[in-house]
Amino acid sequence: MSAAPQGEDGAALNAVLIPVLNDSLLLPNLAIAEVIAPDDLRAPAIGAPPWFAGWITWQGVELPVVRFESLNGAQIDVAHRRPRIVVLHPVGQALSAQCFGLVGDGYPHLLSLHRDGVQALALRAGDDPALVLGRARAASQEALIPDLREIEARLARLLEQAHPGSASSGPA
Repeated sequence: MSAAPQGEDGAALNAVLIPVLNDSLLLPNLAIAEVIAPDDLRAPAIGAPPWFAGWITWQGVELPVVRFESLNGAQIDVAHRRPRIVVLHPVGQALSAQCFGLVGDGYPHLLSLHRDGVQALALRAGDDPALVLGRARAASQEALIPDLREIEARLARLLEQAHPGSASSGPA
């Protein structure tokens, strides 16, 4: 992790640890729009990749939902114990400024990152370097830093294949 987790003025950056199965994701707090219950999560069409969890309605809009663990290559054979959908703001243009959801295993934890409180770590053997920007130890917990632009791009490609003409279309 080359960039220091600190603003130019030396202030701490607010971040969030999102628990997922067998791991945690580390994201800036500003990336998260809301955390919601998965009650309305609708299964994807038959033939969807295992990392595509389906669709959820959020603020009247149909959002696609991903499972990061599966996207990163893990074989998931257990269900989330305390599933939550973390609604993320887009960072790129792939999803036409639409949010998307990510399945978490519990509520995210807020933390303040200071330069001396974060240690860069090597990627794990199973990490997809196209999806994982890096790993770090923060607040005594190891976490991976996902590449949100790549996740959005893969999601946009999947949606384009399912609904040609619009990468932000909801279910048919």
